[in-house]
Amino acid sequence: MVLGVLAIVWVVVLGGYARERMGARRTDSVSAFHSQLSTLQRTQQSGRRTMRRAGTAVPPPGTIACDVARRRRRDVLTALVVFTAGASVLALISPGPAILAIVAVGAVATGGYIGLLVRRQRLVLEQRAKVRPIAAARRMPASAPAATRLVSVQPR
Repeated sequence: MVLGVLAIVWVVVLGGYARERMGARRTDSVSAFHSQLSTLQRTQQSGRRTMRRAGTAVPPPGTIACDVARRRRRDVLTALVVFTAGASVLALISPGPAILAIVAVGAVATGGYIGLLVRRQRLVLEQRAKVRPIAAARRMPASAPAATRLVSVQPR
């Protein structure tokens, strides 16, 4: 009974996800043009090409990639919380070692994901505090030492 309910929940969740993913892929020329235009708009910002540093996983704030990543993180967290809550309700209805193990796995996964989100947020805040845009470094007075003018990282 419990496994049947879990199977139904997974079919509903995965079915909606698959339908959303498949519905978003149209292959006509209009959608292909729209996709290419979106790509061009993302790579150009007010006539200038945006540059990303190699090795950075954090997209610049205010970009489409940043919004998509934020939405994806929110969706993953929501799915983990819903899964854990649903498993907890099932554990209350029919307690057993298997369902309690599922609740424990869900709780550990949710806690771990929240920990990763907190760590990521701290790294982003640290990066924003330490790194200045190059344009701001160019505005430094000429009387500043040359090493200070060229470096875009603030001293600690």
